[in-house]
Amino acid sequence: MRVQQCAFQWVMFLACLAEIRGFSMEEKCKLWAGEGYIGDPSDCHAWGFCQDNKLTARRSCSDGLLYNFRDGTCKTASEAMCHPQLSEICANFQPGDYVADPADCRRFVKCEDINNPIWSDCDEGQVFSNQRQLCLEEISGCPQDNICSYMKDGILVGDINTCRSYYKCHNGFGIHLNCSGGRYFNRKTGSCQPWLPDHCYNDEEISPVTPLAKNSHMCSKYYQEDLSGVQLIPDMMTCYGYYVLHLPIRRGPVEQLSLGTALRVVEPALWFAEGQ
Repeated sequence: MRVQQCAFQWVMFLACLAEIRGFSMEEKCKLWAGEGYIGDPSDCHAWGFCQDNKLTARRSCSDGLLYNFRDGTCKTASEAMCHPQLSEICANFQPGDYVADPADCRRFVKCEDINNPIWSDCDEGQVFSNQRQLCLEEISGCPQDNICSYMKDGILVGDINTCRSYYKCHNGFGIHLNCSGGRYFNRKTGSCQPWLPDHCYNDEEISPVTPLAKNSHMCSKYYQEDLSGVQLIPDMMTCYGYYVLHLPIRRGPVEQLSLGTALRVVEPALWFAEGQ
């Protein structure tokens, strides 16, 4: 148990460290459930290729070109978008908040002034942290280089703090999502699963939630009136359990729908495919 506690504390330390120094390409690849090109947070000319949760290649664009993380190609400086725009960054903050220059995080500006920016500078050896709204000692890179910065839209990456959630990348930022029903995100497959992945720590494991054997609310909420007969609906918590919804009874002159019967069926040897 002491080993597990130490491992958990080490993960939390890495999470705090990542908030200060950002993520390297190696760390991004480790958490990415997929393969493809990513930008180098430390060099707008450089890019890498991720495969099997590893950085397998590191290259640079030709002279005069920058890597555009939006579409994964090298373009001229006027066409490439190496960093998120100030307007995109400020959309996640209040007008009175300050944000760092995405091209030089040693200086910062107030969001309400980005159209006519009045820049302020951190002291020598410091960089500005958008999250903490102050200048910090520089370790490596910018603090706001989040896990999704310099990665294409639609990419799914694991949460460094927990296996119960993950991020979907969009415009260089991560949309935080949770796995439902006590499941865990597998950064190798890019999906949530009911059992704890090998790369997660046992301290995270929680008792699985068992859906109700009989749930009348499933009929009133999910039964499709334009279809007849028995309908099968997933239990929303596992990949193998589903409810059998029987035809409800129609009563009264306005044919109000009464509650039908929803009995849960478990087939652990099979995956439930909705619509089949």
